[in-house]
Formats: sequence, structure tokens, C-alpha cells
Amino acid sequence: MGRIVTVNPDLAATRAPDEHATLVERVDIIKAMVYGGGRRGRPRLLRWGMSRVQQETVLRTLDTTPEHEKRELAWMLIAQGLDTRLVGRLGGSFNRAYRAFVREWAPDLRRARDLRRIAPYSLGGIPKEIAAKDVGDVITGGLRRLPCGIRGHDTILVQAGARRAFVTTMDGWIWRVALDNPSAEPFVRTPLMPAGIVEDPNDSDRLYFCCCRHSGQVYPTEERGGIYTLTISNRAIQRLVDRVPNPPIIGGDVTEGIVYSGTERLDLPIASLSPSNSRPACYFNDVAISGDGRLLFCTESSPDTSMGSESEPEAITLARNGLLWRVDLEGRSISLAAQNYAFTDGILAEGNGESVLMSELTRFRILRLRLDGPGAGRDEELWRDLPGMPDGMHRDEDGRIWVALLSKRTAFENWLHRNPWCKPLLLSLPVSLPAPGATGFLVLSPDGSEPVYFAMYSGKKLRDVSAVAATSTGIFLASFNPNNRGLNRIDPSLFA
Repeated sequence: MGRIVTVNPDLAATRAPDEHATLVERVDIIKAMVYGGGRRGRPRLLRWGMSRVQQETVLRTLDTTPEHEKRELAWMLIAQGLDTRLVGRLGGSFNRAYRAFVREWAPDLRRARDLRRIAPYSLGGIPKEIAAKDVGDVITGGLRRLPCGIRGHDTILVQAGARRAFVTTMDGWIWRVALDNPSAEPFVRTPLMPAGIVEDPNDSDRLYFCCCRHSGQVYPTEERGGIYTLTISNRAIQRLVDRVPNPPIIGGDVTEGIVYSGTERLDLPIASLSPSNSRPACYFNDVAISGDGRLLFCTESSPDTSMGSESEPEAITLARNGLLWRVDLEGRSISLAAQNYAFTDGILAEGNGESVLMSELTRFRILRLRLDGPGAGRDEELWRDLPGMPDGMHRDEDGRIWVALLSKRTAFENWLHRNPWCKPLLLSLPVSLPAPGATGFLVLSPDGSEPVYFAMYSGKKLRDVSAVAATSTGIFLASFNPNNRGLNRIDPSLFA
């Protein structure tokens, strides 16, 4: 479970697909045609060419799929990373045929590469209230690192009472860290890459975490993204949600996010989800839990991409593919809480789930979404024009909100979003956006209205801060960078 696999590119030579093949068999055949074996068990992606036999095998697999199974197959391909963004790089008639199949059978997906949706977006200067709270570089002299096997990781959950922490890593593990006598051990392997993780406020032995694919990795087809539970005492993992209801299809003329209030949400029992009324969960990025432990919230940043470099087109186009899901743990039901946002990422529940704070990473802003009670069905922009991409959000013991700033906003990004005419050209190039290298964090008051601290660091010691867990004994900085080595910590006295 959770292993990265190498796919046999000669699979189709031993079994040609027909109308009796299962959906999993069809996905495995297509995966084998797109991926080849690499060194040390790591997959090698055939991005720049497939043989004619491989292309014909893929198209034959699609054509022989029964009509009533084509939508589910399209979404399974998307959930496996075999969408038009990846396979579409191969060009020619194969590109057009494959793209036509996925778009026809997954029409509710709003493509980042639909260039008609690209509009200018103006980013202003850093808010003066935030700039005034700049504490300077606290990393160069203040960073301490626990040497251990933890490499790139997304989130850190600290259980202060138990004097331990759990870390979700890019290589498909949750690590356990002992805080008194600092040491770390790989605790449990997860189905895919674990991302956000929270503790049940009513049971410290139960954790909830979300899983998704990581760019360029090939996982077993049977493993699924979604929300899982982890029982610490016996290391047992159980799948909670791996499908989500089909969201409403909204027109391209809708330019604002949509928040669904209690009277507008449609709760579906999780057990009732099927290919006829739902699709596989895809890029589940972060998870939050209400104060009473009854509700879970999860951001799905974009259904047709994965954690890592595949998300770059979303950052370029600012496509409104981001969703927010609400899970009722008592009623065992799920509903769509919000849609039509750009790359929904960090999430923090307020109270018992009447509202949530949510970051739009690629738009450099933080929102409050009111789901129930006064003002339900509306959003409120707390902060925009942030100095960096807002990622994970966590509260400290005083209720203050620590916002990770994954990557510093650059002058190029400001210019790019004001001039969308150049985005089609940029999307067509086989290169990545320049990485600024600078990263940091922002601390807000408990209600999010006032900045308390702001820090940005540009150097080699720390990259890509994706979450900050602040406690009285240490401020832990998650680094979503594969070159990270160890657990990063700075002393709270730096902010006394």
C-alpha cells in the first residue's frame, strides 16, 4: 500500500482490451502505454513520444469501453494523472482523439488550458499593515534541524499533550516524532502521498488525513485519493471518502466563487456514492475539522492535476477549478460547500464549522467562507496581494493563525497576470516557471483581521514552507521540497 510502482510497457502485447475488460484493467493498459520502466523502480514518463502501436492500443482501449462506463473511465484516468495535460503533450491525431474522449466524458471539469477563460488579474503591492510587521530574517541564525530521514513534507501535526508530532511526507509516509528526546521514525505508509492532517478533538488516538498523487509518480491503480482515518494505537488506516458528488456545471461567465449555505447544500450519504452520481476524489490538498469534531472540510485544489509540478498550469491561468468539500462525520454524508475558486489550498475551520478560512494559493489571498449562520452563502476577502503564496494555516496555543507562504510573489508573476495574452505561449513551452527560492510565513490575529508577524527568507537553508506548527517549545516549519533533510524548527523566543 502506498508504494510507487514501475509499469510494464509491454502489458498490452499480452492482453488486448475488449468490451469485457474491467475499468481497472483498462486504466492499467493505458498507464502501461504512457509510462515505461526507469532505474531503481522509479517510473520514466514517455512525455515526448509513443509508438504507433502504443497509441493504437490506448485508443482501442477507449473505443471498446461500454458506453455506460465511459464517464467513470474518464475520471479514473484523470485521478491517475492520465489526463489531457499529461498525455496531450504527445501531439498529433492521438492527442486530439484522447483529448476529445476525456473532455466529452468529463464535461464538468473546467480546464486550466481553456484559454478563453484567461482574463487579466491585477496584483497590488504588499499590504502596508503586513509590511509593517516584517521581523526580518529569522531563519539564517535561528533555524535548527533534527537530523533524521524526513525529507520533503507537507504538514506537521503537533500533539502537545503527548509530546509528539506527526509529519506527512512526499514519499508516502507519516512519520512520528518524539519531542522530549528528539527522534523520528517512519510510522505508517499511506495509500498515496499524505498531505493535510488533523486530530479528532474528541479522541487524540484518531487522526484524519487526506491523500493525493504526487507529480511524476505512478501508484497502484487500486489506491485512491481522498480522506482517511489513522488510529495511532494500532497504526490502522481506514478509507473514509474516496468519491465526491458530481458538482453543478456552471457557466464560464461566472467570475466569482460560489458558497453554498445550509439550505443550498445537497448532502449525499457516502455509502450511496456511485459512478452515476459521483466521481473519484482527486487532488485533495488540505483538511480541517470543526471544534466539536462533527465536520471535516477538505480542499480539492484541482481535479485534473496533482501535488507538485503538474499544478503549474493552474498557477499560470488562475483557472477556477478549486472546490471545498464538507463531510458530516455523524451523518456519514458529504456535500459541496464551495466551488469556482482558484487553487483552493489551506483550510481552517472556525467554531463548529459555521465558517472556514481558506487560501487561494495562486491568487495570493485568504478568504472567509460563511457556510451557516449570519451571512451564510457568502465569502469575505480577508487579505489579498500577499507577499507569497498562502499555503497551510494552523492555530497556535493563543489562537493566532500561522500562514505558510510557500513561494515569494515575484515581479514576473505580477506582470504575467496583468498581461494574459502571453499565457498561451508560456503554456506551450516545455519549461517550468522560474522559482524565486524565497519562502516564509505570516502570523495573523485569531480573527484573521490583523497581522502580527511577517517573515521572508531567501537562502539555501530552507525552501517551500508549506505549513507552520507553532507551539511553546518550538515553531516547526514544513518544507515541501524533495531536497529537504530533517525536521526544521526555530525557537519561539525569537518572537517574544
